[in-house]
Amino acid sequence: MTQASSGPLLSIRNLTKYFGASAALDDVSLSVGYGEIRGLVGQNGSGKSTLIKCLAGYHSQDLEWHLELPGKELTRALHPGEITAFGVAFVHQDLGVLGDLSVLENLLLTEFSNDHRRYIGWRKERAKAREIFKQFGLDLDPAAKLSTLRPVEQAQVAIVRAVLQLRSAKQADHPGVLVLDEATTFLDRAGREGMYDLLRAVASEGSGVIFVSHDINEVLKVCDAVTVLRDGRVVADAPVSELTHDDLVSLIVTGKRGVEVISRPARRETLPAAATGKTSLEVEGLSGDLLNDVSLTVRPGEIVGVTGIVGSGWELVVEYLCGARRAESGTCRLGGKSIDLEAMSPDKALALSMVYVPSDRLREAIVPDLSLRENVMQPVLENAFEKGRLRLRRLTNACKDVLEHYAVVPAEPAMPMGLLSGGNQQKAVLAKWLQTDPLYVLLNEPTQGVDIGARQRIYELVRGAAARGAAVVYASADWEEVAGISDRVVVISEGRVAERIESADISVDAIAQAAYLGMRRSADLSKAAALLEDL
Repeated sequence: MTQASSGPLLSIRNLTKYFGASAALDDVSLSVGYGEIRGLVGQNGSGKSTLIKCLAGYHSQDLEWHLELPGKELTRALHPGEITAFGVAFVHQDLGVLGDLSVLENLLLTEFSNDHRRYIGWRKERAKAREIFKQFGLDLDPAAKLSTLRPVEQAQVAIVRAVLQLRSAKQADHPGVLVLDEATTFLDRAGREGMYDLLRAVASEGSGVIFVSHDINEVLKVCDAVTVLRDGRVVADAPVSELTHDDLVSLIVTGKRGVEVISRPARRETLPAAATGKTSLEVEGLSGDLLNDVSLTVRPGEIVGVTGIVGSGWELVVEYLCGARRAESGTCRLGGKSIDLEAMSPDKALALSMVYVPSDRLREAIVPDLSLRENVMQPVLENAFEKGRLRLRRLTNACKDVLEHYAVVPAEPAMPMGLLSGGNQQKAVLAKWLQTDPLYVLLNEPTQGVDIGARQRIYELVRGAAARGAAVVYASADWEEVAGISDRVVVISEGRVAERIESADISVDAIAQAAYLGMRRSADLSKAAALLEDL
């Protein structure tokens, strides 16, 4: 290691943060040692992101705290971005990127904010960026608008930017801490393995890492120690060597060890019976960006998983089906009615009793500043009208009933949607659409960024929709989840159907084998270790 290892590299003590009367963080302490990868886990709403936002200066603590860095101790609130001067770099849950700016502008955003230069040589900066991406094994155009990139590529830009900040800090003789808040959510398996190599390379140089993830397996795989938050308090702080998978799941869900918690959906033993009066969803010849001649059939009461390597095109199937993305060709037959997918639109999909839950709930599924009532009850708003007048009390009572039925916490209709935890936001989005009893349900990464407890409720809601006769398409990169919840699985590789796996043959190994058959070489983030060699 390049630094002395006596004492922690970063230490937080007595951090408390309230939102209204609720304590998001209650006397929380956490430390990261030199060369240590520290996992930070907990359910949605447990305080993980609040802790990181306090560290970043986005939130100020409510009582005196102690933040210790080598040669520095602070008890006051931090200004936004101030911590970066001490070599702490972030990849936030929402990535902290700006879609309207170019890849290059996002890459250098922090550098430009701290370097008040009068002139920027854009040609030179673009050339430097291309060389950096080459070192990372990435094929990204610095001039491209970030919003045109796929989510995995946007995540890669954010990660590269954080590593560059870390490198800059170490060159200035500051110790570095890399903070990743759910940064692997957008990466495929190859990308995740590269990320793990990158974290190990960062740690091997003496820097520390705070690694936030809902994936218990990757936490156990990559971290040296784990801090578990529950209801804003630290319930466990231990080396990974002293914890099992079941220990962590139990601590996250109950705050105690030794409590059995099911963290994955159990397989259904038999296929569902055909639902009376319901119709199948049949897709033929679907083609578009990344997809070529995809066909699939989903029967009433059936859950069909759609998956593959991230970036192979499976993520787009549900977007094309509901008209969120315009297909180049293909047809969709719903109960004998044939619809040209080139002309499909979200309005047409809704008229056909087809609902869609997108993967990016913050940008595509909710309006954070509006209330739960305004978000959740929008599809059934007409039911609250009487003689041309909106009966607000009736709407509010109906909303409360829906929120309680779908286990949304808190079940407060007037509460702004954006104040809910990620898991409760997702349950609210599902409640919004499933209360309409749709014939066709399209789900894209329905448990992305959702804690273990909320996942179980989401699985129940999805299976409940299928039990009522809906044809469900379940698109996800989580192969264990797909294998557990699906009645059949369609694996997409290189934009084409690689294999259709029937119920008896579904397994993670079977999905992996099919997915990797035609996989193009994924960007290898492990090459980023080369950037750290001179640190």
